[in-house]
Amino acid sequence: MELTEYQSFYQQLNERNDAFRQFIIYLFLTSVLLAVFFALWFSKELNEPIQVLTNMAREVSAGKLDGKTIEIQSNDEMKILGEAFNQMRGNIRELIQEMQKKSEQEQLMKELELKHLQNQVNPHFLFNTLNTISRMAFLENADQTTRLIESVSSLLRYSLGDLEKSVPLREEVKVVKDYFYIQQTRFFDRITFHTDIDEGCLDTRVPRLILQPLVENAFIHGIEGREEGGEICLSVRDADSCIIVEVADNGVGMSESIIQKYRHLTGSDKKKGHTGHSTGLGLENVMRRLQLFFGMDNLVQILSEPEKGTKIQLHLPKSTLRGDEQ
Repeated sequence: MELTEYQSFYQQLNERNDAFRQFIIYLFLTSVLLAVFFALWFSKELNEPIQVLTNMAREVSAGKLDGKTIEIQSNDEMKILGEAFNQMRGNIRELIQEMQKKSEQEQLMKELELKHLQNQVNPHFLFNTLNTISRMAFLENADQTTRLIESVSSLLRYSLGDLEKSVPLREEVKVVKDYFYIQQTRFFDRITFHTDIDEGCLDTRVPRLILQPLVENAFIHGIEGREEGGEICLSVRDADSCIIVEVADNGVGMSESIIQKYRHLTGSDKKKGHTGHSTGLGLENVMRRLQLFFGMDNLVQILSEPEKGTKIQLHLPKSTLRGDEQ
C-alpha cells in the first residue's frame, strides 16, 4: 500500500517536472522571439532613416538636387541629421543656380560686348545717315544739319559706353529721341514718331541699351518696308508697383507662333531674333538682360497681330534692390 502511494507521488512529481520544463522552454522561446522582434524593430527604426539618407546622398553626388524632401518621423538625432541634409541640399541647389545665373550673365555681357565690337554701327545705317547729312548740308545752311550731327554723335557715344553699368531711364529715352530725329530726318513725313513720357519715372535704373533696340526693331521689322510708312510711339508711365515702358508701332505685326517663342524664352534659347541697325541687338537679348538685371521673369509683354502693329511693354519694378544699387 505504501509502495503504491509512493509510485503515485513519484509519477505526479515527474509530471510536474515535465510541465515546468515545458514552461521553461516556452518562456525561453518566447523571450528569444521577443528579443529578435525588438532587435529587428529597433534595427528597422535605425536603419530606415540611414538608408534614406544614403540614397539621397547618392542622388546629390550624382548631381540630382531636386529630389523629395527627407521626412524622418522620429524625434532623435536622425531627424536632426535629416533636416540638416535637407538644408544642405537646398543651399547647394541655390548656390548652383546662383553660379549658373552669374555665368549666364557674364556670357551674355561678353556676347553683347562682342556684338558691339562687330556691329556698333552697321555700315548701311551709317552710310544712309551720312548721305542725309550731306544732302541737308547742301540744301541749307547749318542749323538742322548741326542738330542731326549732334544726334548721331550722341547715339554713337552712348553705344560705346560701359555695358556693365546701369543707367537712368532718362538716358535711354534721350538716346531714343536722338534715333527718332535721325530717322525722321531721313524719311521726312513717311515716318511719324510720338512720345508720351512721365518725367517722374525717368530716374529708374535699367540696363544700358534696352530701349533703342526695341525702337529699331519696330522701325526695321515693323514699318521700314511699308511704302505708306507708319508711326512709332514711345510712352513711359507710372503703374503702381512698376514703371511701364511701351514701344508701339502700326506696322506688319507678328504671328502668334513668334510671340509664343518670345513668351517662353529661357536662358538656353539661342534663337536669332530681330536686330537693329546700330546696336545689332535682338529682342531676346533685351528680355534676358532685363531678367538677369532685376532677377525676375515676365518683365516683357508682347501684344501683336499680323498687319495690325505691335506693342512691346517693359514692366520695370520700382523697388528692386539690385536695380537701385548698380
